[in-house]
Amino acid sequence: MKKATYHSFTFRQMLGSSCFLFCLTLAYPNRAFANDTDNDGVLDVDDEDDDNDGIIDIDEGNGADDTDADGIPDSLDTDADGDGCLDTIEAGFTDADLDGEVDGTGFDTNGLVIGSDGYTTPL
Repeated sequence: MKKATYHSFTFRQMLGSSCFLFCLTLAYPNRAFANDTDNDGVLDVDDEDDDNDGIIDIDEGNGADDTDADGIPDSLDTDADGDGCLDTIEAGFTDADLDGEVDGTGFDTNGLVIGSDGYTTPL
């Protein structure tokens, strides 16, 4: 499971001539500015495959790995190793239009492509 982004806010309270300063961390994820990298209708924070390449994000480092050092985490990079061959093709999945997303018929509530040959053990 991915870590959610949390925000802290600073409040100032005036009581007479004294000003009190305190911080409060609100424990809820920031969904107002959350991304849906693959435009499948599931925010990346909830999406199990952020780039729809047919490889689960956990298997791609879950945002922590950047194999080709291009500044794009492997879980968002459709060519994670930077060799010019899409991850979908390297994994042996179907990507007829070569858009970097495994072909399928739609998306489930976890952000996985349904009706695809992805999410099996890559070659």
